[in-house]
Amino acid sequence: MSTPVTKGNVLIIPGPETSALKEVTIKWSQDWGKPYAEVFYTGIVKNKTTGANVLFFVHSASYNTGSALTKKSEVDGYYELTVGDNCRYGQRNKDGDGRFVVLQNPDYKMYQHRFFRAALEALVFGPTAKDVVAALGYLPQKGGSSLSLAGDVLNAAEPALKIVGDDLHKF
Repeated sequence: MSTPVTKGNVLIIPGPETSALKEVTIKWSQDWGKPYAEVFYTGIVKNKTTGANVLFFVHSASYNTGSALTKKSEVDGYYELTVGDNCRYGQRNKDGDGRFVVLQNPDYKMYQHRFFRAALEALVFGPTAKDVVAALGYLPQKGGSSLSLAGDVLNAAEPALKIVGDDLHKF
């Protein structure tokens, strides 16, 4: 697997009016355990430079104002973002597999797993995913959900996840 995004690549970001990105709340602690929570938007975006799909997170303040994005199309509501020093990234391993991009306040000190968890909850374990799995016959149409087990495991691990993790990296 190769790195889906590197510094200098251009990402195509659907604008807020398209409702293509999902709202998530990222919770973390810094400054000697002080709790923080901020709203981000997340989804899969297209890397215009390479054609790869990239998991992307953008802080709500930047997304709703478009302040850090360049308007690409007034008609389609898409923006372009050149990946640079204003972006952070997380990845599965040192080879860059599974790399995702975060556009946020540089003063935030969040571990990568905070974003993994938010993406899982919003994009994988959300109501749409459950509906799809049920429609395919893997869950009962009404009641019950084996998908909740993964969420239960994440919740049980929460105390340890507050103090252990890998920081987001600078491009």
